[in-house]
Amino acid sequence: MLSDARASASLAPERADAARNRQKILTALREMLKTRSMRDICMDELAQKAEVGKGTLYRRFADRSALCLAVLDEDERELQAQVLAGFGLERSAPPRDKLLVLFRALFDFAFDHADMLEEAFTSMREPLARFRGAPYDWRRRLVARRLSDLALSTSTDTTADALLSLVDPGFLLFHVGNGKTKSALLEEVERILTKIVA
Repeated sequence: MLSDARASASLAPERADAARNRQKILTALREMLKTRSMRDICMDELAQKAEVGKGTLYRRFADRSALCLAVLDEDERELQAQVLAGFGLERSAPPRDKLLVLFRALFDFAFDHADMLEEAFTSMREPLARFRGAPYDWRRRLVARRLSDLALSTSTDTTADALLSLVDPGFLLFHVGNGKTKSALLEEVERILTKIVA
């Protein structure tokens, strides 16, 4: 699943030198992320590490948000592939089981990438852009589709938004900061989800 910025860029063929510079930037960033968090890395420093000019960096990535989403793109594609494969479930599996498996995958992705996702969201120029981008829209449609299969009496779109707030990276980071473990958080999220779809 591509970010909006990446999707727009993919409409036209990327020049070979531009593609090389993009890869150099992402390789340098991944190397830096091994020892530091994204919030501690400044764009000037990244350009120097990647051996590109600041202008080149900003041509490839308009802001920190685009950079964060590009780093996550490969894992986002893997998540999409798992969804398309149905997580190995039989097509005849109960709708509730399909929703729970989907939600565990969304939880894992959000938890494992919470720092990078939150940095991407807080770096967006428009405060509510996180809810209007392709990644969120994709998740919302997936969850709403699973809710529709359950024939709930509530609005599937509104309920999907409510459920997705449980895997918001800021929400998860807040609870981790208060001492919650990943397994404890997942257990509570699944308990809430189960009550809603009961």
